[in-house]
Amino acid sequence: MKHLLFVVYYYPPINSSGVHRTIGFLNHLDPGEWSISILTVAMKKQSCAASLVLLDKKKKNVTVYR
Repeated sequence: MKHLLFVVYYYPPINSSGVHRTIGFLNHLDPGEWSISILTVAMKKQSCAASLVLLDKKKKNVTVYR
């Protein structure tokens, strides 16, 4: 199994254009071939609006480190 470390600033549940780009890229990876780790910043209470729709699109083979 291949492993991908994705370093991004914005990741769900934050709703921004960068999040949609990241989710779109991850949707093109085969979950049977890739194990994915996301390294992102800790969420602040005053961060951008959360999107529950984006959370539903998260892959099951993704581990998020904040």
